[in-house]
This record gives sequence, structure tokens and C-alpha cells, in this order.
Amino acid sequence: VLVSIEYPLAPEAHYPAPVIALKKAIQYLKTHCEELALDPDEITLWGGSAGAHLCALSVFSEGTEYLKQPGNVDATVKNLILAYGCHNYYLGTPLDSWVYENFFGTEDLSRIPETLVLSNPGAHVTKQVPRVLLQHGKKDGLVSFSQSVYLADVIRRIAGEDRVRLELFDDCDHADVKLFSKENIEHIFSWIQGEV
Repeated sequence: VLVSIEYPLAPEAHYPAPVIALKKAIQYLKTHCEELALDPDEITLWGGSAGAHLCALSVFSEGTEYLKQPGNVDATVKNLILAYGCHNYYLGTPLDSWVYENFFGTEDLSRIPETLVLSNPGAHVTKQVPRVLLQHGKKDGLVSFSQSVYLADVIRRIAGEDRVRLELFDDCDHADVKLFSKENIEHIFSWIQGEV
């Protein structure tokens, strides 16, 4: 079963609205798993670019109670696939400031240092993180592949080598068509099934 999850976008909605939307969507799937013919213990969440950041934060923060949603159904998943995501505001050359100002709903980011730190998925990694596959192109001109290297290192250090797999592609740009090739999609599904 494939479910495409939409989340609210800036400037109509600001952080943390999209993260909360993802958490609620996962809770909904788990709550309605029988009627949807889903196994709640076999959910894989997959996001690219901004979606990768939001997916990682929505799942990892379950372990630290950050943005925890009401109810006794958690928003954890079995597998997490993160493609060319931006995971740490303070790492390397940031995106244009207007992107962050739009996302966080303020023209003065210096006023929200705690939010900037807590919006980093790496700040919420625990030993209980799901299996994580990160893919990123080394020629990404929008989001440096160092973002994925950083998050993989955090997961590896806290949760262990077996919880994360980092795959870097020498000749891929941001959202490169090569990442959506039949070969790569089949590879990702093999990873989900534990075959690679």
C-alpha cells in the first residue's frame, strides 16, 4: 500500500505545522491499519529535500517527546528513507535566508535560536531510531551532501552502524533524475526488505 502524505506549506503555514501534520498522518495510518490493510509495524516513511528533513524530524522526535501529539499512538516507523535533505541549519552554507524566514515565519532568525536547534533531526536521535537510508548527490548545488553525511554520523554514533546506510552519488545534483531510476528504486525496495 502506498500513501502520499501532503503537509501544509509556507507562507500559509509555518514550522512546526508540517512536522505535526506528518506525525498525525502516521498516527492516522496506525489507527486505521485494519481498514487500510496496513501492517502498523512495517511502515516506511520516504521523503526528499524538505520532505526528508520533515520525515526525519517527525520520526526522531518521538524519542525525545518534542512536538509529541496527543493520544497513545506513536509516530514511529520501521524504515526511514531520506533523500538530499537539509538537516542542520548551522551546517555549511545555508540556503537563502528567505527560505528559512518563510519556513519559520520570522524575518529575524536570530530571535529563534532554540527553535533552529530543535528543528535539527540530529538533535533528537536516540538508540531507538528506525533503520535509515540516506541518499545524496555529491554535485547537489542546492543542499550540500555534507548534510546527509552529518546526520548519518549522528545516527551511527548514537544508535549504531546497523541503523544507518549512507549512499552518495558522484554525478547527481539536487533531485536528480538518476535518483529516480528504475535501478535505484529497485535498490531502495531491496533495502526496505533487508536484502542489501
